[in-house]
Amino acid sequence: MKKVLLISLYPWGSSNQLALWYLKAYLLKYIQKPSSINISILTFPLFQETEIILKKIYYQKPDIIGFSCYVWNIETILKLSNLIKKSMPRVRVVLGGPEVSAQPKELLKDNKFLDVVVKGEGEETFKELVEHYLFRDGDIRCIKGISYRSKGGIIENNPRPEIKCLDTIPSPYIEGVAKINADTEIPLETSRGCIYKCHYCYYHKGFNSIRYFAMDRVEKELKLILHKRVKCLYIMDPTFNIDKGRAKHILRIIIKNNINTHLHVELKAELLDKDLVGLLYKAKANFIEIGIQSTNKKTLKLINRDFNRALFKKNIVLLNKKKIYYQ
Repeated sequence: MKKVLLISLYPWGSSNQLALWYLKAYLLKYIQKPSSINISILTFPLFQETEIILKKIYYQKPDIIGFSCYVWNIETILKLSNLIKKSMPRVRVVLGGPEVSAQPKELLKDNKFLDVVVKGEGEETFKELVEHYLFRDGDIRCIKGISYRSKGGIIENNPRPEIKCLDTIPSPYIEGVAKINADTEIPLETSRGCIYKCHYCYYHKGFNSIRYFAMDRVEKELKLILHKRVKCLYIMDPTFNIDKGRAKHILRIIIKNNINTHLHVELKAELLDKDLVGLLYKAKANFIEIGIQSTNKKTLKLINRDFNRALFKKNIVLLNKKKIYYQ
C-alpha cells in the first residue's frame, strides 16, 4: 500500500491543522484507488527535537510527504526535508502553503532536496500530484499550480484557478476525517478570500474574490463542533464580518448550540454595529483579533490599508461596554 504523509509544525496553541484535514478529505473522496493508499497526518510543536520528528517520519515509510509551510516553520521544514532526502532519497518531498507560494522557483533553486512546490489552493493540485507519482497517471507538465525540478531545470506550470465551488471540498468534520478534541481550539473556515489588498499581506494574492461555503454546511459543522463542547472555536475567515448579515446568522447558530465553547474570530472594527457586538457577546467571543496596523495616514497609504478613525473609536467603545477582549 502506498503511503502519503501530511506534516505541519505549529508554534503555539492547538495542533489542529485544518489545511491538512482538507487535503486528506479531498484525497479520500476524489483520488483514484483510494483503498490502495494510506494517508496519515503528523503535527509537531515547532521546537520539537529534530530526531524525534525524523524517527516518526521514518516509521511511517512514506512515498510522498506534504509539508504545510508558514513563515514560522519554513526554516525547520527545509532542514527536515534535507535530512529526509539524505536517508530516504526515493521519497517525494512536496511543499505547500502561503510561505512557499510566493517564491517557488527560488526555493527549488536553493534547496536541491525539494521535488515540488504547490502554489495557492492545494486540494485539487495535490490530488493530481499524488495520482501522478503513485499511479503514474497524467503528465506532470499538465498539473496546474506547481513548480518542480526536472532534468532540464526548474519548471513552473500554469497557475491553478480558484476552486469555484468551495463545497466540492469535503468537510473534514462531516466526513469524520478531523478528530474533534474537546480540550483544544478547533479551526473552521466559512469563507476564503479577502477584498482588501493590504501590501504587507499575502492572503489576498492567492484569491481573486471572496467565496463562501454553503450556510447549511457551515451550520452542520458548527453543530458537530459545538455539541462536542470544545474549549474554543476559531473561525479563520480573515474578516469574519465582511458580510455583516452572514456573520450575524452564523453567530445566532453558535448561540443556539453553544454551551461551554469560547469563540475566536478575526474582524474589522469599522464594520461592527451594536447588534453584531451583542451577538458576539452572547456567542462567548472572548478573543477577537482586529489587527490595527497603523493610525498614520502616510503609512496607511503606503501599505494600502484603509482606516476610519472615528468609526473605529465608536465601535471599540461598543466592545469595551461588553468587556469583550480584543487585540
